[in-house]
Amino acid sequence: MKRWLFTGFLLLGLLLALLSWAVYFLFWTPGGAQWLLGKVPQYSSVKFRAEKVTGRLAGDLLLEDVQAWWDGGRLEIQSLQTSLNPLHLLQGKFLFEKIIVKQISLEEKQAKPEPLDLTLPRVTGFLGRMDLEIRSLLLEDTRYRINDDPPWVIHRLSGRLAWNQGTLAVNPLELELVPGRLKGALGLGLAVPSLGLDVLFYPDTPLLGTDHLHLQALLKEGRSPNQLAGPLTVTRRSGSADRMVFRSDLGIAPHQITLRNISFLEKGRKGTVGGQGNLLFEAAGPKFLADLKLTDLELTPESKIPASLTGDLHWEGTPSRYDGRFDLKNNALTWQAFRLAGSFQGNDSGVEVALDQGDWLQGAFNGRVGLTWGKAFALRADLAGRQIRPEGAPCRMAGHHQSGFEGGPPLVLGRLDPGKSGPPSARKSIAGKTIKGRSAGRLGRRSPLHKKS
Repeated sequence: MKRWLFTGFLLLGLLLALLSWAVYFLFWTPGGAQWLLGKVPQYSSVKFRAEKVTGRLAGDLLLEDVQAWWDGGRLEIQSLQTSLNPLHLLQGKFLFEKIIVKQISLEEKQAKPEPLDLTLPRVTGFLGRMDLEIRSLLLEDTRYRINDDPPWVIHRLSGRLAWNQGTLAVNPLELELVPGRLKGALGLGLAVPSLGLDVLFYPDTPLLGTDHLHLQALLKEGRSPNQLAGPLTVTRRSGSADRMVFRSDLGIAPHQITLRNISFLEKGRKGTVGGQGNLLFEAAGPKFLADLKLTDLELTPESKIPASLTGDLHWEGTPSRYDGRFDLKNNALTWQAFRLAGSFQGNDSGVEVALDQGDWLQGAFNGRVGLTWGKAFALRADLAGRQIRPEGAPCRMAGHHQSGFEGGPPLVLGRLDPGKSGPPSARKSIAGKTIKGRSAGRLGRRSPLHKKS
């Protein structure tokens, strides 16, 4: 009996010694790191190769000229440096003092365009229970390209990362992007869906007179189809002063971002903007939809006339092709009061407006207006009105033309064709562009009147 116990303890001791040697070889010797990195690709669909491996896994490790490839994708990294603290492995925690990755190039091939997929992965099992911390994470020059599309570029990403119980936390987080810098904190739950954001964005070029944006969101698991839902606040600031506050209820679905109960308030500007909007991710590219409601929105500084707009605006499409409807009323107490209702459609080089109903100076008018800014700036207008009473407007105002019509017969506002040349007096300035052309109008049916504009 004693002999069998002695033999059993001897075999157990040899097994523990062999296991200890294997762990030591894998984690504490350069040869172990090279052997392990060479074996992993044999049991995975992802192939992996590093031209040079220096150091050990449980300590400082440097991989140079790293390449990984799989069906439909390829990853290249100039250098990958890690520093693992081995003492915490005994506690079941992976603690990296630092991870530095330089010049990352990720390319993906798609047989046909696919819409952006925001589906959150669900983590379970060992990955969900794993405890990981990276005290200093640095990624430099990251590029992601799909087929031959322009790459997405992140110049620099740095921060402190923690993964525990299926929740990722990055605090602090700093990003250097093409349009500017972003810094703050992020939390993302993958075991139970959640998203928390508290970040500041500093654009390279000042945005609307402000130097940074403050983005805050606290999203939890939402109702189908939304994976996440919760409040979103965007504050536009100049220094420490708030200039504008945008609030909405945000919903994130696999192929859609929804904004509900939009509220827009700007310091020093009267009125509000409310409504809802959607951002749809389609195979051809993102598509925007917005239904906005304006209430006494003050636009006098931008329009250079007394303007307090109330009404509805619907916009749908992309920046290169869009259409929509509008019904807006200017509640000014002067002769600039009007109402405009109609539709529009356009692209990245022009817009065409169909005016179904216009009310101005106690009369009504309708027609079409076209504006192009592609190869050349051009304005086209074909408007007709009835019962408009110009005597309600002042005869002399800088920047406005007064015809001095009396009475209320039908008034055809006429056409403006900038393609025809005219005398110097026919030159006008619109949006900083000089145009020239002819306009024609008539009072009644048989009383032609030509005015140079």
